[in-house]
Amino acid sequence: MKRPKLFAIIELIVAVVIIVILTAKAIPAYNDYVKNSKVAEVKMLWADIKVFLDKYYVTEGRYPTTEQVLRDKAVKLEGTYVTNGIYTSGPPPCVCFELDWFNEDTGYKMGWCRKPDTKPVKWSCKLGEFPVDFKFQCQPYLDEKYLPESCKL
Repeated sequence: MKRPKLFAIIELIVAVVIIVILTAKAIPAYNDYVKNSKVAEVKMLWADIKVFLDKYYVTEGRYPTTEQVLRDKAVKLEGTYVTNGIYTSGPPPCVCFELDWFNEDTGYKMGWCRKPDTKPVKWSCKLGEFPVDFKFQCQPYLDEKYLPESCKL
């Protein structure tokens, strides 16, 4: 006995719908995974810069006055997914990174500023704790869901 063709078409439609639903869930999850890997690069660059800034402060008694000092010492402000790093001597000294966020028009940014008058020295990546003039330089700030826990407000 032959199966009716209509039943085969319904099976095919159900299979296609299931694939579409799975794809709709998988693509955003994959994009978030890629964005989190880009944030990981920012954190690695920041770790190297922080070590340099802390050593510089210990030896010189102050932070570098210009971004060029960092570049002269071969401190990396850019990476594979970080297209632009900015250092300002402040006070307080601050660093901001711009991420290459797929093909979007605007790169999102993430940064750190030294917390004034803290012993031992502490750095903050919470946008709300940045000086007003630096907040402007470090906009648009990265969406909170991609920030490390220590940076969330």
